[in-house]
Amino acid sequence: MTAVTGASAGEVAGSCATSGKGGDQVDAPTDSLASQGSLVHDDPGCSAVTAGSGTVTSFRVEGRYLTVRQVAGSGGDLPSSIAVSGRIAYVMNAGGADSVQGFRLTADGLAPLPDTRRSPPSPPTPPKSSR
Repeated sequence: MTAVTGASAGEVAGSCATSGKGGDQVDAPTDSLASQGSLVHDDPGCSAVTAGSGTVTSFRVEGRYLTVRQVAGSGGDLPSSIAVSGRIAYVMNAGGADSVQGFRLTADGLAPLPDTRRSPPSPPTPPKSSR
């Protein structure tokens, strides 16, 4: 992960390894917004999903510096985005059996919330034609 300052476009403030493998979905069309939502601010730091590793990395932000608080499993395959509301985070896993996993934000990073992993419902089966 690379932090870029707002002082001048592209001025690098620093970088910090996520300990992940990155990610690319095989046979997926190129999508310039594919990584949208993969990094979020979660006071006092930020969290990022790493699709290729199936992990979420939680960072502490201190001034211009990032340090890794924790690397945790995403609760599924190919985590593609993370959303935060208050002290709760949800990770969308887009690979295999799609799912969403809930986490509690703690001083040490992310703690999985028990019984919060959900898969989206299957689409309804269209009615058979009576012809």
